[in-house]
Amino acid sequence: MFPIEAVALDLDGTLIGSDEKIPSSVRNSVKALAVSIPVFICTGRERWSTEKFAKELALTSLQISDNGAVISDPMSGWKPVWSASIRREASSLLLEELGRRGVAFFGNNADHIFRDILSAEGHDLSIVSALDMTSDLADDLISHFSDSPFASDFQMNKSSLPYNGMWAVDFTPFGVDKGSGLKRVSKRLNICAKKMAAVGDSFNDIPMFENCGFSLCMGEAPKEVQRYADLVVPNQSDEGLLFAIDKIIRPSIKV
Repeated sequence: MFPIEAVALDLDGTLIGSDEKIPSSVRNSVKALAVSIPVFICTGRERWSTEKFAKELALTSLQISDNGAVISDPMSGWKPVWSASIRREASSLLLEELGRRGVAFFGNNADHIFRDILSAEGHDLSIVSALDMTSDLADDLISHFSDSPFASDFQMNKSSLPYNGMWAVDFTPFGVDKGSGLKRVSKRLNICAKKMAAVGDSFNDIPMFENCGFSLCMGEAPKEVQRYADLVVPNQSDEGLLFAIDKIIRPSIKV
């Protein structure tokens, strides 16, 4: 395998499980890895959650949140160095449809998080996450907007929710996802994306898998996601990330 020069890590289902804790053995392994090469979280969560876990891991490289819509720099007080927003007319229509369906959501940008339509209206939103749906309802929501006049406004990614076993659909500006985020970070680090490894477990990780050089998928991931990975490692609950780092990534680091 080619020398790995940087690593992108998904958060939910990869670094952490339903208890939202990083196992101590995984924490130590990631911290040691980050001494040698850039390591960055690439998650659909908001910037504040990304900051919390990146600090726990002592990560200093650029970090990706909001499914690629916000990139922040830990070395500059966690200021966003790049962000994108959904067109306001499109985000307003999206919020209206989620309200009509009675779907819980949060929307946020680089500075704020909004959990109801009234507070979100009139703000630029980097991501809107529709939450707590069955798989079929999530698919129906994607289908609805894929067939709408606003289809070109949205990048839509379905992801599993580790805390309740249900599904979410993340809406970001068109062309913005974990894959585009990985490519932007690769340019800023001056490291070819094809010399990066990525580890994830859900549908929103597929663009990251497609744009990196070597992809590793957690064992609990849906079979449809596993097909996009170069290698499937043990479950998150069985310290699959520790296996991925110590057995696959670390031996392949560029020296």
